[in-house]
Amino acid sequence: MKKLIAMMLTAAMVFSLTACGGNETAGAEKESNVESSVVDESTEAGDAVTDGAVIVAPEVEADTFGGKMWDAFLAEMKENPDAAPIDVANVLIANEAIQFMGGTVEMEPGWFMGFTNDVTGFAKAAQFGPMMTGVAFMGYIFTLEEGEDVNAFITSLAGNADPRWNICVEADQTVIGAYGNTVFFLMCPISNVAQ
Repeated sequence: MKKLIAMMLTAAMVFSLTACGGNETAGAEKESNVESSVVDESTEAGDAVTDGAVIVAPEVEADTFGGKMWDAFLAEMKENPDAAPIDVANVLIANEAIQFMGGTVEMEPGWFMGFTNDVTGFAKAAQFGPMMTGVAFMGYIFTLEEGEDVNAFITSLAGNADPRWNICVEADQTVIGAYGNTVFFLMCPISNVAQ
């Protein structure tokens, strides 16, 4: 059943490629945080440990759409540090900042929309994004096995990300960070997608 839902979501997203209009982000400033840094919430920089979890914070402006989604992810992880990726994805797609009909699906290693190569090296994953629209928005939550190198996984995602995965639009920013062994990945517009 999960594979059927995943295939239907993928088909809907592929269908939207042929039905979408012009490039919504033409001329917009592009931003990427492929260089993440470990940030201590009590100081400006260093090894952040919050309730035993190291936070790898993305370099993203707080008032951007990606910054707001990162903050929502961080708040959810602090409240529910053992949450499964699909549960975190469901919380994020329901965020009031998202102004499109969205959905979530659990993912297995392999090809993911928004990447140039297969994504592997994680224990569990979930995708969250628009159901049928030409919005440049695609998010993933990954849980790595205990002891896995989170920074290496983030570097791999950054090098494999394709902000122009959708033929009609291109994401303005790529936001990648982690709370413990849970990795947040998002490609999105800089401002709220409803604007």
